[in-house]
Amino acid sequence: MVNNLTHQAPFPWQQTNWQQLLDQHVQKRLPHALLLSGHAGTGKSLFAESLAAYLLCLQPLEGRACGECKGCHLRVAGTHPDLMLVAPEEKSRVIKVDQVRALKEFCSKTAQLNGFKVIILQPADSLNISSANALLKDLEEPQPNTIFLLVSDQPAQIVATIRSRCHQLSFPVPEVASATQWLAERVGAAETLPQLLAMADNAPLLALELHENDALNHRKTIYRGLAEVQQGKSHPAAVAQTLQAYEPLELVNWIQVWVSDVIKAAQTGDTEQLKNQDLGGFLMKTAAQAQLNRLYLYLDCLQEQRQALLSGHNPNKILLLESLLISWAQCFER
Repeated sequence: MVNNLTHQAPFPWQQTNWQQLLDQHVQKRLPHALLLSGHAGTGKSLFAESLAAYLLCLQPLEGRACGECKGCHLRVAGTHPDLMLVAPEEKSRVIKVDQVRALKEFCSKTAQLNGFKVIILQPADSLNISSANALLKDLEEPQPNTIFLLVSDQPAQIVATIRSRCHQLSFPVPEVASATQWLAERVGAAETLPQLLAMADNAPLLALELHENDALNHRKTIYRGLAEVQQGKSHPAAVAQTLQAYEPLELVNWIQVWVSDVIKAAQTGDTEQLKNQDLGGFLMKTAAQAQLNRLYLYLDCLQEQRQALLSGHNPNKILLLESLLISWAQCFER
């Protein structure tokens, strides 16, 4: 998806931010460090890539990279000497201090194509304490024509000293009509558009990713398993076997969404506030049968499991699933 959409950024809902930066660039007031933050799926990463392309282009046209010059060809080939990408290494969920220390040499050099040097660091919230402290030194002593682009869905997770040294640019989700039109142009006028956008909190790129990953069918399988356990039709161990093809983090995320919806249904009785709006009727019935205090405790448990998985914990998948499903069933015991 990223490769297909990179050339389309900035997207319609990003035009204000884009024009602001273009104006600052023309006036030579572009901040040396930008923190692009906001809801996942709004196109922040692609915005950063497009901004890097513009800054590294030798002959930009109408506020965009030309795509034809030497700088553009090197960037597309992944060999531009003045562009550095920093992200967690494979099988890691954190940006390590050695990765950030490697920036020092890059920052100290003069741009080889006599323009900008650009560092894209994402997700910035994956910096640990050591790597954040190492980055702080580079941000405190900015080199000429060197731009840091930090991208984050969770800026509150970034240490305050890093945030305070960046110009923060917020990326809100677009209006429903704009998001729907953009998504419809890519997936067709499907009946699933409203549900995809509801699940994505109206973030268009996240909704597109859900569509491409066949998320609605995955959701059906997982939630059918929860319903069978809830109704006593299937034992948790049997359902765990049927769901073992899914990654633990993916399952925990889906169950979190479901439990959050059940709680919302119990509290508000309003299906329009649910992410699974098309299953509102069943969620209302589920909420009426559940023990609300146990649902809150279960949601806390799910969040703890999610944090452990994000931290690199590698549990026995079947045992984890059985435990989660048994705890789910207990939310309905009288």
